[in-house]
Amino acid sequence: IMGEKRNLVSWSGLISCFANNGMEFKAIETFVEMLGLGFYPNEFCFSAVIRACSNSEWARIGETINGFALKTGHCDDLCVGSALVDMYVKGFEDLDSAQKVFVKMPERNVVVWTLMITRFVQMGFPEKAIELFL
Repeated sequence: IMGEKRNLVSWSGLISCFANNGMEFKAIETFVEMLGLGFYPNEFCFSAVIRACSNSEWARIGETINGFALKTGHCDDLCVGSALVDMYVKGFEDLDSAQKVFVKMPERNVVVWTLMITRFVQMGFPEKAIELFL
């Protein structure tokens, strides 16, 4: 798809474009191709491919990418952490894993707080939402 002038920005943009347009498999495939060519993902690349894994169909791959992001220290990034929380909450309905990521995040914004609290309430755990908030 890309010409000879490949760089991390072009890879991240391509992966993000695929992820945002319902082409999850293509986003994941492109991420794997990028790794195979020796490009090392940054936080933008990780958050894009994690968004692509927010479908339960890609749960195993999403968990593998979570492990890779954790191992490389990218889970401390707000964008990556938010994407992981979103993946676990929306895609897998796995509140325990989402909460583990959330608690370990060194920085949290209003979006990730709202996501966690809303999903706890929607899934029938209002007391956990209050507990998390307090």
